[in-house]
Amino acid sequence: MRCCAAAVALLLAGCQSAPEARPFVAPEVIRVPVKEYVQLPEALTQPCPVPVLKGRTVGDVVTASNARKLALDKCNAQLKAIREVQP
Repeated sequence: MRCCAAAVALLLAGCQSAPEARPFVAPEVIRVPVKEYVQLPEALTQPCPVPVLKGRTVGDVVTASNARKLALDKCNAQLKAIREVQP
């Protein structure tokens, strides 16, 4: 019983003092930038062709190498165009 009386006295002692009145602070409007996704043209989303080696001669290897270089240049041009479209 003594424990209950002591606990009630402690609880009531905490309620005795009135809280401090704080001034009202008006809320601020915070602008958050939102990313806007741009629809890409269909030509920029096409997969890049991968040239294959058609023979085993030195000429075939050189031809395939040149074709791969052109395909890589085309893919890099597509990526550059995509970066230019995106904000």
